[in-house]
Amino acid sequence: MFNCFLLEPFENTFDYRLYEWRNDTTRPSRIISPDLYEPFGMFVVSTGEIYVNYGAGRVDKWKSKVDTYETVAQFCWTCWAIFISVNDMIYCSMALSIVTKSLHSNSSTQTVIAGTGVSGSEAHMLNMARGIFVDINLDLYVADCRNHRVQLFRSGIINGITILTTSNTLKNFYPTDVVLDANQNIYIVDSGENRIFSGTLNNFKCIIGCREEGTSWSVTFPTMAFDSFGNIYYADHVNRRVRKFLLSKDKCGKFEIIQRR
Repeated sequence: MFNCFLLEPFENTFDYRLYEWRNDTTRPSRIISPDLYEPFGMFVVSTGEIYVNYGAGRVDKWKSKVDTYETVAQFCWTCWAIFISVNDMIYCSMALSIVTKSLHSNSSTQTVIAGTGVSGSEAHMLNMARGIFVDINLDLYVADCRNHRVQLFRSGIINGITILTTSNTLKNFYPTDVVLDANQNIYIVDSGENRIFSGTLNNFKCIIGCREEGTSWSVTFPTMAFDSFGNIYYADHVNRRVRKFLLSKDKCGKFEIIQRR
């Protein structure tokens, strides 16, 4: 049984609630936190612990077994997104740089692994970085929003490789999230045209939100995640809803995505 988690504002205030619900239901099974103040996002690890990042650069961990929070990191700037890697490093996307810190160290030492802290479009620079993903090889994927590209920073390399950017056929591209599935397929959220791309390096196609705004497939400023079965969940913020896309096989044995409201 797969559990889902969702941050949602409460009655148009700055207080947010963290909900949990089971995969086979449409109503939350419980409220984990009723009064989170201006959270920017969260990250759930396989053990069930939840990391929540706030606008002041603070990251808290919710410990499910004892139902309490503790602060695990304090960054000097807002983390637009966070990621916990397989070696227990916490990654913070700070718009112009990506910074890491060990979860097992009490030291305040933090390391810049991508970007320079100065806005730019060179291979080693970023401009309003948003979503990030770190794979099992510790390679870093960054949605470099205002540079209209998604960058891949190989582990230990300061220059990024552009894997998707604007072109004659891809316009108004503002990537805000990037996720890899278990088969290393890459999924990219484009908030410029409210759509999601999927593919491998330099070989992408639109899979969600590909029609015009206002159709049943349109989404607005989404973020996305996978469950353990490879199904896609996306949070459609403006339309105030969460949607699920089932991953199934067609008659030829190939995987396809089926929409489920």
